[in-house]
Amino acid sequence: MKSTLKKLCTPLFGTLLLLNGISLSSYGQAIALLPEGFHFEPAPQHAVVTKTIADMIANYHYEKVTIDDAMSTKILDQYFSNVDKAKTLFLVSDIKEAEQYKRTLDDALRNGDPKPAFDLFSIYANRLTGKMDYCLNLLKTNELSQTGESFMRTREDMPRFTSLQEAQQYWAQQLHYEMLLLMSSQKSKEEARKLLVQRYDKVKKRVARLNNEHAFSLFLNAFTGAIDPHTNYLSPTVADGFNANMNKALVGIGVELMVQDEYPTIKALIKGGPAERSGTLAVNDRIVALADGEQGEYNDVVGWDLTEVADKIRGEKGSTLRLRVLPNTASLATQPQEIRIVRDKIVLEDQKAKSEVVSIGTGKRTKKIGVITIPNFYLDIAAQRKGDPNYASTSKDVRRILEELKKQHVDAVMVDLRNNGGGSMTEAIDLSGLFISRGPVVQLQDAKKQTTVFSDQDSTVAYSGPLTVLVNHFSASSSEIFAAAMQDYGRGVIIGEETYGKGTAQNTYPLSQLLKEPNQNLGQLNMTFSKFYRINGRSTQNLGVSPDILFPTLSLSIGERTLPNALKYDEIEVSKYTPVADLHKTITKLKSEHDGRMKNNLDYRFLLEDVQKLKEVMDQKTYVLDQDKFTALRVAQQEQQLNRMNQRRKNKGLKPLTSLVGQTIEKEDLMKEEALAVTAELSL
Repeated sequence: MKSTLKKLCTPLFGTLLLLNGISLSSYGQAIALLPEGFHFEPAPQHAVVTKTIADMIANYHYEKVTIDDAMSTKILDQYFSNVDKAKTLFLVSDIKEAEQYKRTLDDALRNGDPKPAFDLFSIYANRLTGKMDYCLNLLKTNELSQTGESFMRTREDMPRFTSLQEAQQYWAQQLHYEMLLLMSSQKSKEEARKLLVQRYDKVKKRVARLNNEHAFSLFLNAFTGAIDPHTNYLSPTVADGFNANMNKALVGIGVELMVQDEYPTIKALIKGGPAERSGTLAVNDRIVALADGEQGEYNDVVGWDLTEVADKIRGEKGSTLRLRVLPNTASLATQPQEIRIVRDKIVLEDQKAKSEVVSIGTGKRTKKIGVITIPNFYLDIAAQRKGDPNYASTSKDVRRILEELKKQHVDAVMVDLRNNGGGSMTEAIDLSGLFISRGPVVQLQDAKKQTTVFSDQDSTVAYSGPLTVLVNHFSASSSEIFAAAMQDYGRGVIIGEETYGKGTAQNTYPLSQLLKEPNQNLGQLNMTFSKFYRINGRSTQNLGVSPDILFPTLSLSIGERTLPNALKYDEIEVSKYTPVADLHKTITKLKSEHDGRMKNNLDYRFLLEDVQKLKEVMDQKTYVLDQDKFTALRVAQQEQQLNRMNQRRKNKGLKPLTSLVGQTIEKEDLMKEEALAVTAELSL
């Protein structure tokens, strides 16, 4: 086995350098509950998979990982954080029961003993079973508290419950809170109760999909998560599903989802997809309910498994999906907005670089700006190796686009990398080479702390004119490599939000290959094997790339620095390079002009208000369980939305509205509009 592991971890194996960008969502959004009588125990392959993963991480992970008693404690803490971060489920006695493993999980991993995975899962499943039964009993007997007591929505900073009675009191308050939310949406008490029964019953029905794989995955991902957030184990089922979705076309609206506070939440919008084109959804918007067609009945999807939500979103091309959505800045008491989006075919292979030419007025002059949108850094390695001249490549496509834009005599180029989570590092290097002459682009440091400088070897420059790069908080990995290189060389002006801050690279290791079992699906390990650095010696890890023209962000709770056990920021030696230009004076002038425009920009003022409001929502830990106050808050927020819409309409010379009913609230792309203005100024 050792020789096989060594072979697969050599630099040759790592030359693919596929940077996954933002880490995968949790391998399973909810391991439901374990009814009495169900029994789970290790499968025959679990022992060898456990030992293999432990050996891989101990020997080849970027960080020097020592699997000892200290690691055992860390794994145990990570396990309970993964399944009960809000501290609403486990009792102090549950934690004490699990403390028997504080000094033995390391031995279990090294020896290939997966038994603790199933013992810990029993603690979790039994407590969750108790909670579901208790809540459903309250709902079905209609014995919910109706007092005006306060409810602490998040308990992350609080101690765990000391007794079952304390936990049950909190669960009852949680149910009351959920019912008030529904009743403040013009639902009767009975309608709200029935909806909550359906919601909790749905959790119970997930038991049909529970198996040994869930318990095993939960344990191994507590281990990998205790090391870094991008090293993870994908079970056979999850690995198959992930790889299948990467290689087929789906019909939907083009969104990537995650779960926050039980709400299916927009993690990203696929470039060119129906959701992005509609302008009605934004990152961090929360989906409350979905309905198929113009007449279909709404289904409440709070608490649903993400697989079920995704299935509901998919449908026939040309059909309508209706959504009830809480905007990203709204509190949970806000009236959900109703949105309609027409489904279309989403083919991942078609998410390639695209361009448009936009005319922007600057004073008495009009400038033509070539906008190149790059959704991800793609490279068809198999086709390239076969000698196919038409193999898919980001840098090849952008080179062609640049030639077309030059023929159209554009005055400047803007590269839009918003929501680009990464991809091929080789393509990020080659893309940089289109805008600079020969020189270093990025530095990569491996587990032995040996540094390799990756350079553009082509002295030709495809485009030498004015350049800006537009980024946001979801621009990660390879996007950060390109943006950082353009900034370090003084080649372009970076505009937008601070980027995600992912400065690590992962390799994927199919366990069937590691164990020489080609006919058996054993899942896969994604493991951090290196860290990349800018040519100025600074890491993008945690800090990301700070734009020259900075926008405030609404993604306050997302980013590498918010992830537990994220690798630290550090610096290495500067690589030898020669800047193309010194843009400091130019940037100072552009920033002054930008500040002047934003001072009187209505949408920018709204953005600042939203950021402040979001901070207040995040800081609010406690709610009063009072229906009148919930309703008043909802009315006030509806009035604010109506006032905003009418201010925008006034600016456009339109008549004011008297109600939001039947109105679609579009998301203004202020960042792109202003980036185009900055680019036009740069071209003067």
